Amino acid sequence: MILSAHAYPAHYDTWQAQGIALGEIDQRLGRQPLLAGLKTLGRLEQVLFKAELESRGLAEALVCDTQGDLVEAVTANLFWRQGQRVFTPDLSQAGVAGVMRAWCLDRLQQWQWDIQAVRQTADALALADEIWLTNALMGLVPVHQWRDRAYPAPGDLCRRLQKSYDDEM
Repeated sequence: MILSAHAYPAHYDTWQAQGIALGEIDQRLGRQPLLAGLKTLGRLEQVLFKAELESRGLAEALVCDTQGDLVEAVTANLFWRQGQRVFTPDLSQAGVAGVMRAWCLDRLQQWQWDIQAVRQTADALALADEIWLTNALMGLVPVHQWRDRAYPAPGDLCRRLQKSYDDEM
């Protein structure tokens, strides 16, 4: 067991309330179905992604695999809503299936949303009505900007999920 203690990043509260601009990085995540979905200690790719993120001055960025398909963000899972459908990347080949991702999927299923795990390129986000990121530390963070498009932050569904999570905690 490894235990690490750090102060809670104060900017996460601002991110949750106001959202963030989502960037893109050049590096790609290798596909490895045997490790897909797992968070392991062998995270060298994520260290490199984080370095690129910081060198570009981005809060967060999309991560695609070597085939160009969306997988996640550098430190979070990715969701987007288009109309009455919610999408999240298919993590069967790469990526981490985080606990907040699982919580969101469960809650959305309870609310009877049409949820699809998909293999799509980043261009799919151009059709989104709202985008949000999740991880256990930052919670649910809306995206207010991607490429040259502005999004509501938080959008209606993200706001509802945030409230449900806060009520539950």
